Amino acid sequence: MFAHTAAVGGTATGDVQFAANGSARGASVPAGSGLDVTGIIDGVETGEQFTLDVRARHLTGTGSIAAQVRMIYGRQT
Repeated sequence: MFAHTAAVGGTATGDVQFAANGSARGASVPAGSGLDVTGIIDGVETGEQFTLDVRARHLTGTGSIAAQVRMIYGRQT
């Protein structure tokens, strides 16, 4: 499971997306809303090391977009 919060400053708009091993996983959501990913990460085998990214993208306006991981946990099946 993975969750983040995203903050928007000024008049900025943007989106946030989760990625594993450099590949986007799931749809992006508008910055300022929450993104929760629950379930198996496709392409990652049990016990395998992988990278996990939260990608925040500034699209329009002035100000900033930021994302922060709030919680992550794993469970071996």
